[in-house]
Amino acid sequence: MITPHIFLVLCSWLPLADGDAELDRFLERWTADFKDTKTLEVRFEQEKRLKVLRRPLKSTGTIRVAEGILHCAVRNARGVVETVLHVGEKKLRLYYPRLKRL
Repeated sequence: MITPHIFLVLCSWLPLADGDAELDRFLERWTADFKDTKTLEVRFEQEKRLKVLRRPLKSTGTIRVAEGILHCAVRNARGVVETVLHVGEKKLRLYYPRLKRL
């Protein structure tokens, strides 16, 4: 089951709707569609554009939710894991493998 704290983390990646009513309808539909979901895996691509960068930063990743635990891994353009997010058991852990930091 997708718990409320995992649902909030998942929703943080959603684009914002143009009005409260539209967002409410989307969230109601999304909640109804996934109410019995026990496992969910999503693959994504992201592109960051900042003035300090000559080129956009491109990365890919996966978000996996199973048994009330959310696991997210973000990889750079070369496929190297840069960030790992783990949410579960009332804890949120963010790990940076290259820096060897939790």
